[in-house]
Amino acid sequence: MLSPAAGLCALGVLALLAGCAGDSATTSLAPNASAAPVAAAAPAAQPAKPQRLTATQINEKCWMSAEANKVADLDKRMRVVDKCIAEKTKEQGQ
Repeated sequence: MLSPAAGLCALGVLALLAGCAGDSATTSLAPNASAAPVAAAAPAAQPAKPQRLTATQINEKCWMSAEANKVADLDKRMRVVDKCIAEKTKEQGQ
């Protein structure tokens, strides 16, 4: 059996955790009805601009692409990667 001090300690920890949870803790699995209008009222986010890749990121993407990994011959793979790098660099206007 637990000592009274251990019981009080456990009760204190539970109270502390309940306080941290605040209103985020729910006992229902049903979605909160008040949250739906808030989500619908939020303004539509503008589409994110495509991120500009660095030369290193372009090289990584091209070397790791499935098309490059299908080629067994290293010289042919290098040509495929060089072509990929040229295309991606041209797309970004670098």
